[in-house]
Amino acid sequence: MSFPVDIKYNDEAVVFDELPGFVLDAKNLEGYAEAFSSPQPGDRAAGDGLPQDVVHNVELKELGTMEVEDIDPLSDEPKTIDIYAKTELLEEENMVLYTDEDGIVSLHFPEALDSSPDNIDLDGAITQFSVELRKPTEAAPSGDRGTFGVIGKKILKVVGWKGVGKAMGRYGPKLIRAWEKKYRPMRIVEWDDVFFSDDSPDFDGLIPASKENEKTLLFVHGTASRLSAAFHGLDNNLEFKKAIEEQYSGRILGYDHPTLATGIATNIMQFYEKLAPGKHVFDIICHSRGGPVSRSLRELSEDQLKAGFLRDAERGNYEERLVEWGKQWHIPDGVKVVVDRIIFAGSTNNGTTLAKKGHLKKYVELMLTLANLLPDGVDITVDILLTVAKTLVGDMLPVMPGLDDQSPESKMLSELKQAPSLYDAGLVANFEPGKTLQAIADEILDKIFLNVENDIVVPAKSVSEWQYGNAIKDDMLLYFGKERGAWHSSLFSQEESSGFILEKLGT
Repeated sequence: MSFPVDIKYNDEAVVFDELPGFVLDAKNLEGYAEAFSSPQPGDRAAGDGLPQDVVHNVELKELGTMEVEDIDPLSDEPKTIDIYAKTELLEEENMVLYTDEDGIVSLHFPEALDSSPDNIDLDGAITQFSVELRKPTEAAPSGDRGTFGVIGKKILKVVGWKGVGKAMGRYGPKLIRAWEKKYRPMRIVEWDDVFFSDDSPDFDGLIPASKENEKTLLFVHGTASRLSAAFHGLDNNLEFKKAIEEQYSGRILGYDHPTLATGIATNIMQFYEKLAPGKHVFDIICHSRGGPVSRSLRELSEDQLKAGFLRDAERGNYEERLVEWGKQWHIPDGVKVVVDRIIFAGSTNNGTTLAKKGHLKKYVELMLTLANLLPDGVDITVDILLTVAKTLVGDMLPVMPGLDDQSPESKMLSELKQAPSLYDAGLVANFEPGKTLQAIADEILDKIFLNVENDIVVPAKSVSEWQYGNAIKDDMLLYFGKERGAWHSSLFSQEESSGFILEKLGT
């Protein structure tokens, strides 16, 4: 059983009977702290455990959790917490997940010390984690459980894993690619399984070519997502599903694929490998990164794809076997692809600042925060985000080609020069946080998007205003203003969305 320990203002550091070998030293803070040792499988008592499927999938070990309650949380005085731990109790790589009273999550990596400070009574090699505490909003929620613990308290969770240290900048993409291959494999999913794809088999054989006057409807998800989560709101809309099934006579597919350590050109080349000889005509419904993927399928030539693959291989440190495959690849003989209409929802057609080099840590923190506060509305799971977080420990941040392709300055986006077709359409949101999410805007969004209209992940204009002055026509856009509360992962759940999509598909 755990018992709260007093934290006295700038007094002695706090030790815990429940967590031997760990010491908490707070500056300018008075309150209470409670510690929890590593939970047993299935145990999430007092908010001290991550879901066990997350721990298993990410190969993390929880080493201890500290819950801190500040009796004067709205004070303007800067406050910090240093966690000191005996290095022998930690793993090869470690970090602290700090969740504040608003539910915002941040990542904090350690510093090794030869010996402990004078006020810290620990022997031997010591590791220090320094955390600058955030001042909560006055409207901070209280008592609800998020993914990382009870919202309304400061939660500091120490986790560790086996790693490769400073070389992670180069090996990080390989780690992510191996994880995605296992948990986000590439597959073509048939209509009955499009919205339930997690355990669905890959399409058996090659996709038949379109017959005369036939088209296939293709669903393409976004970054770190999958078909089963990206189109929430359409999956349970029986009227919508019936209409598209009749329109396309059941010729409906979904493309599940890796999106972080694999670049867009590679995604398209691998998709071509699934096509039988003949002409394939597609309409596409896509979300987020699925926009540039769909446009690349529409307009990039074999030479452009192969050049893009080589950029992917360099940035993503591709394995030798994959590199050799890409060098030998060509569009299969007799295969021709025509992309007719595309419905873009929250798509990064003109990029997103979140994908810029150097923003990987901020991207992970934002997505973890959204997954913590809106666990039922986010199409990205915690396990893949924490897997990416594990790659941030080195001196050089890794480059994830699938994310880097969405930077506004990326070579991939500059290759996409065709204007939208007359029938392309878009779903766009300008999200305005309510009181419970205001801290996200103050701490994260305003710093990233500089007050430009956005849906939390993508600038609103990125969906419709492309490079080279190209733009989707206004009458082909469904715009959700800030009064609607719509955001990046809820676009398909809005009441008008399914009818708009059906209309623009010509049903």
